[in-house]
Amino acid sequence: MDVDAYLLLGLLLLFLAIFPSIFHYGICYLNHNKIHNQFTPDNYPNITLFLPVKNESEVIINKLEEILSMDYDKNLISILIVDSGSTDHTALIASEFLKSKILTLNGK
Repeated sequence: MDVDAYLLLGLLLLFLAIFPSIFHYGICYLNHNKIHNQFTPDNYPNITLFLPVKNESEVIINKLEEILSMDYDKNLISILIVDSGSTDHTALIASEFLKSKILTLNGK
């Protein structure tokens, strides 16, 4: 084989080695932009947060305030508090704060 054939073979191998990486990067870049631009504050989805609690009366208000302080439309957030037999009025405190009913589990 002469020098031109080796050069051509080398360039072909280099192309075959680099092309998959360039292709993969391009696909990832396109998908990232597609996913990143999917949600804007105008079209955020509704979310439901499940908050299991038991005897959390000392911290429940702080936790609920933290959840509601998120940079998210408050009308799109539902909070489902599941009280598992608290003996310290956690459900009552949370329901008064949220002005909603609390699901109470009486199981062991």
